[in-house]
Amino acid sequence: MRENKTDGNQDEWIKLLEETNEELENENRQLEAERNALQTQVQELDDELSNGQYEVRSAKKEAKRLRTQASQMQTKLQALEEFTTLPSTLSEVLQKIGNLHADKVVVIDRALKSAEEYKGFKDLHKAWECLWAASTELYNLHFDEAGANNIEMDFKNRTGFDLSLKEGRMTQNDRDLMRLRQVQHNGKTLDITPHVKWGNKEPKCLRVYYAPCPDEQKIIIGHCGPHLDNRTSSKIK
Repeated sequence: MRENKTDGNQDEWIKLLEETNEELENENRQLEAERNALQTQVQELDDELSNGQYEVRSAKKEAKRLRTQASQMQTKLQALEEFTTLPSTLSEVLQKIGNLHADKVVVIDRALKSAEEYKGFKDLHKAWECLWAASTELYNLHFDEAGANNIEMDFKNRTGFDLSLKEGRMTQNDRDLMRLRQVQHNGKTLDITPHVKWGNKEPKCLRVYYAPCPDEQKIIIGHCGPHLDNRTSSKIK
């Protein structure tokens, strides 16, 4: 362009263009720097918002946990206050154990009904020991010590009570019998085949059928009374 110039006016024009171009380049660099700075600020705000939402969710979750814990503690305190009188029936033993260990076990209505209907059972001391073991050592084996090699053997060694996690093959193959081992809890069907055992012949016989519930981290007690019908007992009847 400089080689084709014809007069001084063209030189001034070229100089002006060069100065303008340089100004535009400087302005462009400044705008680019400002844009990058704004993008950084936006990212920081997004991060803060995400962290804030996470903190809010965490706070709500912790508040819910503390409310549940407070409710369980209140239930325990009420259960302790009730010990001005000792339980006189199997259902009362079951209910008191459920209240004392409300953070670990849930006693559903069907379990209370089965205990109420088991009129011949009188060994409340043994029932207390059995249900206490189910609410402590059994809970630990299922949740605090998840992955234990042999829950049945460990439970027997620690408590003296027998434990069966399943029924015999013939009982398992009988749909009607296995239906007896299903309960409803919080909209879900649970399998209460696992059971703690004491004694063999009524009335000196007690079975506590339950389901470990990982969602709630609790033992759901679904039956407390005589042995539920199995293949052998159903044939005798």
